[in-house]
Amino acid sequence: MKKPYIFVAISAILYGYITVGGRLLADLGFSLYEVSLFPMLTAALLLSLMRPLETRRLFGPGARQFFIVYGLIGALLQITQYGGILLGVPVAVVAMLLYTQPIWTMLMGRLWLGEPITKVKLVALALAVAGVVALLDPTGISGNYPPLGLLSALAGGIILGLWVIWTRRSAVAGELPPLVKVYGYAFFTVLWLLALYPLVRLVIQDGTFTRLSVAPAFAHWPHLLLMAGLAYILPYSLIFKGIHQIEASSAGTLLMLEPVSAAIMAALIFREPLTPNVLLGGGLILLGNFVSVRYGGPAKGEALPAGS
Repeated sequence: MKKPYIFVAISAILYGYITVGGRLLADLGFSLYEVSLFPMLTAALLLSLMRPLETRRLFGPGARQFFIVYGLIGALLQITQYGGILLGVPVAVVAMLLYTQPIWTMLMGRLWLGEPITKVKLVALALAVAGVVALLDPTGISGNYPPLGLLSALAGGIILGLWVIWTRRSAVAGELPPLVKVYGYAFFTVLWLLALYPLVRLVIQDGTFTRLSVAPAFAHWPHLLLMAGLAYILPYSLIFKGIHQIEASSAGTLLMLEPVSAAIMAALIFREPLTPNVLLGGGLILLGNFVSVRYGGPAKGEALPAGS
């Protein structure tokens, strides 16, 4: 396997630590908002130290407007993807529901970008929907998961689709180095998480979700550094080395290793069982993603370098 393919494959495997790391922080006592904010803040701080002189370009013509919207999408994605975990949904199921993203990207691409929905895309959609139904396990054979947690994870997949659509507009931000774009995404996501906090606190009173204290961050800073480096900075640097040297469809297929990686790590670290509905639903979703990416005009491989 050539180096570019290896870079993308390794980045996809590392991305699986996003949901696994979130579960670890939740088990350490972090609230939903703390899990959403502190790893992203740590990544932003580290990236600002790496490229201190170029970060000012985020506020140049075109870039500022782009990253303001980008950060809002990122903030909503952080909350929804970790919401499912804190509500008790297994990491593997959250990861699989997040990876319904190419299906939502296809539908939004049709509505907003005028992209045609082909027979191949419809097959991919049918497979993914069947996978979601299997994950929800309506028969109850493998045990039911909290409905709000499932909805949160599924909403995360929809928002991830919106993220992909917006990432396609990254050219309006100018010719920024990859790490600067990643920093811009992290920086504005943090700003939006802080700006939205009073509203979230007004709607949700439960401190398990809305508590915001620096005490857990100081107490467990090695975990935050590990997550910032392993789930964000390192995989992004690898993917930027490889993704421009291979076809987008090939990159997209390799990137589907992420939910598989998350499921395996969750099984090893948390002893989460790979129940029949998880295996069946995850397999159908991955198959739907493969069909969409390989044969239906992949969006994921083109968009992932800007964020996750």
